[in-house]
Amino acid sequence: MHQVQRWAAHEQPKTTMGYYERANSVRRDAALSGRLIQLLDESSAGL
Repeated sequence: MHQVQRWAAHEQPKTTMGYYERANSVRRDAALSGRLIQLLDESSAGL
């Protein structure tokens, strides 16, 4: 929960740290989404 609250505080980055935290979270989410799509593709290929 603390992580979510910290992220929400940087939704509109007003500091350099906030900007980089937001950019890193977007990059991380994109990587996780790509991995999830890959796993779903692999599992659906076996059906």
